[in-house]
Formats: sequence, structure tokens, C-alpha cells
Amino acid sequence: MKTLELKDICGYLPYGLKYQWTNMKSVRLISMTDEVDYSSQHSLSTAWEWMMHRQARPILRPMSDLTKEITHRGEKFVPLDVFNDRGHFIEFDAAGLLYTVGGCMDSDWLMVFDKFHEWMFDYRGLISAGLAIDVNTLPENPYEL
Repeated sequence: MKTLELKDICGYLPYGLKYQWTNMKSVRLISMTDEVDYSSQHSLSTAWEWMMHRQARPILRPMSDLTKEITHRGEKFVPLDVFNDRGHFIEFDAAGLLYTVGGCMDSDWLMVFDKFHEWMFDYRGLISAGLAIDVNTLPENPYEL
């Protein structure tokens, strides 16, 4: 059984990763500073302690959202279209495979993974492993604002 490791979530932290306790509906931001408003956020060390003990899980988007319109921080867009604005180089098929069309430079892949982190996409399979929450199952999407 896979366990959540810090390497699974570290790329999301600079972009405002949120998490939810397993027995509560409230959503909290993982703060990257020592100044914490406990009504809406917790420190990384506190949040990580809860996640390690399976008392909380990060909130992520499933990879299937790549082809759908999403709202992220008030902006609506289709992520795959954003990637392909630089030229048609990425495909996402019905089997859930992401691949390049006609080659891709290393810098293109770095941009893709930076965007996966920024937009909170679960490219590590944490949702299917039960280690993260699918943002689409929540009554409100915390990443829309």
C-alpha cells in the first residue's frame, strides 16, 4: 500500500496547496510562512503531521480535468488548450495517457510540470490511491478563487 510522502506534495506547496481533514469538511491552506491564521491555514509541519497519520489529505484535480474547462483563481480555461497554445505538442487520450506529438523539448516538459503543480493536477496517482481528495467531489472548489 502506497503511503503519502513529502515528495508527492512538495511541488504544489508554493502554489497554495489546500487539504481537508478526513473527518471534517473544512479546507485549509498549507502556509509556507510562520505567520499562520489558524481559522484558514496551518503550517507545513502541522499539515504534514496530519497527512502522515492519514488524518488529512491534499486536495488535487484528477488528470481527466486536463480536457475540461476549469476555473483556477478566477480564470476559466481548458488546460490542454493552454499547453497547446505554443503549438500542438501534447495529447491526453481516453486511457489517461499523456504523450507528446512530434517531439517535445525539455523546457516544454518543465513548463508542463510547473503548470501541473500550479493548477493542482494529480499526476502521481494520489487520488486513485486514496491519498488525495478529488477537488470535483467537494461542494465548493477551493482553487476557483
